Amino acid sequence: MSNLNDERVLNAIINPNTPFEDKKTETQPTQSKYEINQEINDAKNLEVEGVKAAQTGDIKRSIECFSKAIEIAPHWASSYNNRAQALQLSGDVDRDSLETLESLNERHRKEKKDLMAKIMNLKKSVTKGDKKKKKEVDAEIEKLEKEFDTKCSLEIKNFTENQNKLEIKRVEIDDESKPEKLSKAKKKREKKEKNEQDREKAIALQEIENLKGPAAIELNKIKDKLSKKGLRIKEIISDGNCMYYAVSDQIDKLLTEKKNFQNLRDLTCDYMLRNPDEFQPYLTSDDGDFLDSEKYVEYCEKIKNTSVWGGQLELKALSELLDLTIQVIQSEGPEIIIGEDKKSVKPLIITYHRHMLGSGEHYNSTEPDFKKASQDLEKAINLAEKYNDQKVLSLALSQKGTILRLRGRDEEALECFKQASLYGNCFAKQQIVNLNPYAALCNQMLSGVFEKIKQGESYN
Repeated sequence: MSNLNDERVLNAIINPNTPFEDKKTETQPTQSKYEINQEINDAKNLEVEGVKAAQTGDIKRSIECFSKAIEIAPHWASSYNNRAQALQLSGDVDRDSLETLESLNERHRKEKKDLMAKIMNLKKSVTKGDKKKKKEVDAEIEKLEKEFDTKCSLEIKNFTENQNKLEIKRVEIDDESKPEKLSKAKKKREKKEKNEQDREKAIALQEIENLKGPAAIELNKIKDKLSKKGLRIKEIISDGNCMYYAVSDQIDKLLTEKKNFQNLRDLTCDYMLRNPDEFQPYLTSDDGDFLDSEKYVEYCEKIKNTSVWGGQLELKALSELLDLTIQVIQSEGPEIIIGEDKKSVKPLIITYHRHMLGSGEHYNSTEPDFKKASQDLEKAINLAEKYNDQKVLSLALSQKGTILRLRGRDEEALECFKQASLYGNCFAKQQIVNLNPYAALCNQMLSGVFEKIKQGESYN
């Protein structure tokens, strides 16, 4: 009689691409609860247009089609799943799927606005002189306001507690363990992390003290511009190297060959020394005099050997030597595009801040703003579960799992893939294998055995 382990091995031999674990029975397909009507048919037609637009590279048009489909049939899960995929293509995928304090406050403001509208409608429902109705409405309004205030207070309290727990977990150490001798590299990393933490605290304090000042106004304008591109600010440390850090961060996403800030400083210096005619005429000393050849060489050497700030001329040098377009977003005026003639598929996008820090000007990098796609996926999953649309549910769960895996949250990703695999999703099944090193190793060994058998070799 075979035992459970024998069954696992037999299953792995027969199905070498499946996880080496307890066999799970797939959920049998059941009929969807959707009633197909004209609204859903119209939404389907728009989805077809959206897919075609995405295939031709017109992601903006694709998102518009899916959004229109959602407006027509807000209960149709497929449209949310498709829009989430389009948003991923545009770079709008949720990095951490966690609500920030800023987004929590924004949601509370929207909910407050909706509540005020509801209260106004209740007040309008009272006819003049109807004291009984007025008393009932006043009681209902008081109840709604109290419930809303309680809900907001509780959510903010929970958010703060969760953040505190995370902070405690990050800094918690084992007092009983022996102190570890720090290597130079680790000391350097810790110093860099401390500088970054100090900088973040300084920015947070400055934002609190100056919510309506030039820095906050500038930051909001830049955020608005980035939002239209599906991007958000990625903060860069402020130590004189911010421009080079920002460009380095952007390069990491586009080029296979990575370059740190010092590499970029060295390259910039060398390029400007080789091409003085492109830069020297635009440089002046503190007294306003144009730099002579000797002073120009000194200027270039400082780029390589010190933390002197970089600017538009250095960005021009970087654009030329990297053969990439660099786009600078600022609060006022149009975007600055350097190297517009370059053939790069995608420009490097960084932000320029005049008032962000008390020490002066600053550059930040940018990254995809991930919130919208994540919201669409959650909506797709909820609607697909409600209407028993198993196909969309398996696709949305797989997509969510992929995002979580890209963000390093493998355990949560595995749960999503397991759920999707129950509906027969082949991609999800393969991801389960990939996330199980032992299963992948067993499958690889078994595949090798079968290959040898096919070729008539011994597998001992």
